[in-house]
Amino acid sequence: VMGTKNKSYKKIECADAVRELSSYNIAKRKIKELKDKRSELIEEYASIKAIDYSKVCVQGGKIETGWDELVMTISKVTKQIAKEIEINERLLNKINERLEQVELYRGQVLHYYFIEMKNIQQISDEMSWSYATIKNYKLEGLREYQALIKQQK
Repeated sequence: VMGTKNKSYKKIECADAVRELSSYNIAKRKIKELKDKRSELIEEYASIKAIDYSKVCVQGGKIETGWDELVMTISKVTKQIAKEIEINERLLNKINERLEQVELYRGQVLHYYFIEMKNIQQISDEMSWSYATIKNYKLEGLREYQALIKQQK
């Protein structure tokens, strides 16, 4: 029972750090999806070869093809995608900058755990340290990362 209370305290104590670090791979995946979507959109746009003048209608002396509207829509969507990519890239940069400020070994453990998605045992094997040492570095690293979040708010 004592260990459970202590664990939940640790979770609450470092909640912002865990939330932010956990968002890294989500943001990375989102960037890839957005870039893929942008590429698809550009390909589709490029595949529209030419205006079919057999279906052109004239209104008020102006030829209406729908082309201008399509171009504007594609432009708006690609700008929105670019904005979303930028937001997610800023998040990744912020996380990387904060990780660099965490003490070396603690930062490495957080990087392996949250960025490379390795579990404690895998990190322990890779770094040739005990399981308990890795758990301790992870908790200390989260506390340090949490302090950085509070400092920078």
